[in-house]
Amino acid sequence: MAKRRRIFWVSSITTVVFTLTLSFNAWAGNYSGSPGSGQEAVKPTLKVEEERVLAPGVKYLRVSGSTAGREPLFVNVVEANLSKKDVEVRPVLAADGITGKENLSSIAARTGAVAAVNGSFFSTTSPYLPVGNLVIDGKYLALSEMLRTSMGIFKNGSVKFGYFRPGMMLRISGVEQEISITNVNRLASAQDVVLYTPHWGATAGTGQGEDLVSLVRGSDGRLVVQERAAGTISIPPNGYALRLPSELAGAFWTGGVVELKAATDSYWSGVKHLLTSGPLLVENGEPVFQAVAEGFTGTVLERNPRTAVGVTKDGKMLLAVVDGRSEKSVGVTLEELAYIMTDLGAYQAMGLDGGGSTEMWVQGKIVNQPSGGSERPLNNGLVVLTGIPVYLDGDRLFFDVPPQLINGRTLVPFRRIFEALGAQVQYDAATRMVTAVKEGRTVQFTGGAKQALVNGETVALDVPAREINGRTLVPLRFAGTALGVEVVWTKDATVEIHTK
Repeated sequence: MAKRRRIFWVSSITTVVFTLTLSFNAWAGNYSGSPGSGQEAVKPTLKVEEERVLAPGVKYLRVSGSTAGREPLFVNVVEANLSKKDVEVRPVLAADGITGKENLSSIAARTGAVAAVNGSFFSTTSPYLPVGNLVIDGKYLALSEMLRTSMGIFKNGSVKFGYFRPGMMLRISGVEQEISITNVNRLASAQDVVLYTPHWGATAGTGQGEDLVSLVRGSDGRLVVQERAAGTISIPPNGYALRLPSELAGAFWTGGVVELKAATDSYWSGVKHLLTSGPLLVENGEPVFQAVAEGFTGTVLERNPRTAVGVTKDGKMLLAVVDGRSEKSVGVTLEELAYIMTDLGAYQAMGLDGGGSTEMWVQGKIVNQPSGGSERPLNNGLVVLTGIPVYLDGDRLFFDVPPQLINGRTLVPFRRIFEALGAQVQYDAATRMVTAVKEGRTVQFTGGAKQALVNGETVALDVPAREINGRTLVPLRFAGTALGVEVVWTKDATVEIHTK
């Protein structure tokens, strides 16, 4: 029988977990895929038609096959070796933030990915919110009480699957009561306490008179109540907004210090990226069949285009897309998808969004056949990145041409880095002169030159700026120093830029 290992610490949901476990066990006894159950009869057959390397540590496979009833299948697979420090798989939001949508090809291109697939389920009407939880770079961008399988990626490249439901609490100075946060970046009902981050947008609230407060982080790192309002409120770029039931709003006053904390069980300690989707497909190298237990019903259980993510026992991540609803590939059920993931070598795996959202992008193009005939805009995707990670004040910077290590120096596209640092950039095509201006500082250089001008003073470049794939790249440390910010190499081969 499929195992049911899930860890929780929030006592308020213990009853829900216990009920779900019982219902799963009662159902799985008749549908477990154990020897003699007959479930093995749904297992598809697969054959690798093509395999090629996309980048060191990343490869792409085209796989053909058939269902147990000999109907055709076609599967696209990307394998990423997460043990390599310069290979990362991470969730990425649409450009408009937690409420928006964007084509996968656009997401992949603007992040400099070598490959990408669609991510988690999301709302089909505006706001287009992810279904479940979403954590990127340790920041909680969406939290809900949904109990479906999540995948967590850790800083060392390890991957875990399970249920994720942290407890988030806040307390205002002088008040003993701790207030439990119901959701993060969600639409609110009357009694919900919802935390809104800048990823939600510029403002929070529906304009219907609900009680709202804004919290801003001071120079000492503490959160302070900046404003109280009814209906709508601005979300500070360096803070949050809170939606509160009316009986709690009175506890918050302008200038009051607020403590915000989050905690989860040790199973998820240190998780870097996480998204909720489901159902669980593979556990300990064996297929499991628990879609109904995770709340999947109706046509979702039928044969459809599918996307799945898994990890091998030796730490390689598998991204698999099965085409469907066509003569060339009929699609698969979730049970068939579980067998496909085990045949591909997954030790753990779960499903992602499917149907018309099923998409894979590889090196500049969509390689599968979306069932709707074209790309469906998505709320989020999973991208495969290579190269040196660069962070600006804790947020990952994406480059359409990945950072390059040349002669011991990290080079990055000049326009992206200067604009990210707040500079105005001009480029003279005739002279190939780049000029960047920020707060009284002027930086000038030309491609191929071994020198630059900073406020008229000549500065030597260890590595000249150079053209790569249509972009002019400059030494990152030079760009940071010229604009007065700190550039640090960390022990895990990551570059951090600190402006504050």
